Amino acid sequence: MFCKIYPDYKDAIRRAKVMLNTNASFLVMEDICNQDLKNEMMGGFPPEDVFINTSNSDLRLFLQTHSQAKGIVFGDILGLETELYINRQDLVVVSNFDDSNMLLPDTKMIFIPNRKIADIAVETLQKMFSLDYGKAEEENRILVQCETY
Repeated sequence: MFCKIYPDYKDAIRRAKVMLNTNASFLVMEDICNQDLKNEMMGGFPPEDVFINTSNSDLRLFLQTHSQAKGIVFGDILGLETELYINRQDLVVVSNFDDSNMLLPDTKMIFIPNRKIADIAVETLQKMFSLDYGKAEEENRILVQCETY
């Protein structure tokens, strides 16, 4: 059995745009391997308004070209770097901590704590151990028949 648990990135982006009072913003994020997830996160942004942090990317240059824009940043470390170049009133950082004190106090933040994701994963695993799948029980259980030699 396998279960994927991801933050609701679309909801985080929607909430960030409400906090910024805009539909037009830029996105700063780490590079991720899951292409479907990456596409989901980048879906509402023009390609020129998306920065993906890689070894050969230049965050400072990207932020200089977006210095008058409003932005959404996934991750505290990228948020730390971004808040140096963008007016913090025009910035929302999505954090994976319960309460990040890494960023300046007036930086707007949304929290999707890793602890919450881990708690949901543990809860899901416990349900799987007890075969408590609720309504989806029949689709999620595979009964392997014994073989006779």
